[in-house]
Amino acid sequence: MSLILGLNLPQYLYLVSDTRLTIRNENTVEYKDNFCKFYSFNDSVSVVVAGSANLASFILNKLSESGFVNNK
Repeated sequence: MSLILGLNLPQYLYLVSDTRLTIRNENTVEYKDNFCKFYSFNDSVSVVVAGSANLASFILNKLSESGFVNNK
């Protein structure tokens, strides 16, 4: 489970998430703390990811390639 909180104020947007990464292999589950789930494309577009890290990475890469957002 991931905890993601967004707070939209008139002049600011705050995105907050937990930092625990869960790695599931066939019969084992491993946890790593202090994993950053936040990515900022530019001053206007930032994301917090949850769920499958492979899927999140794929979506972030596709978003970056699409031209919808400009990288820093």
